[in-house]
Amino acid sequence: MEGSINPEIFAEYLRSAKPRLICRVEVNGYNTKITYFISRVDYSWDEILDEGYDSKFSPLGCPVYWRIVKRGNEQLYCSTFLATRHQIIKAWGESGLAYCDPLTGTAAARIETSGRC
Repeated sequence: MEGSINPEIFAEYLRSAKPRLICRVEVNGYNTKITYFISRVDYSWDEILDEGYDSKFSPLGCPVYWRIVKRGNEQLYCSTFLATRHQIIKAWGESGLAYCDPLTGTAAARIETSGRC
């Protein structure tokens, strides 16, 4: 999708997305715990501390809209991106496909990292 539309429009698309496919990364010293889940909660009440769009230099190798948010007593680094059908099946299983766009085969997904912000 990103390659076929204006980069500013794609950035706004990712910024306004409300992903339900979540990858939660918890870093505690040398230990990292990764949990994939489908969220039923709308986190629109997060306090946004900083945000931006990275079209080229994301470690994911694809454009991301990133935010640093405060949720309760926790600070999270969130990266929203378009996940492919293959990525969705691998991480969230067949049930994640319900969130795919039928035309593009992609869905907005978010990585939420705590413990390093």
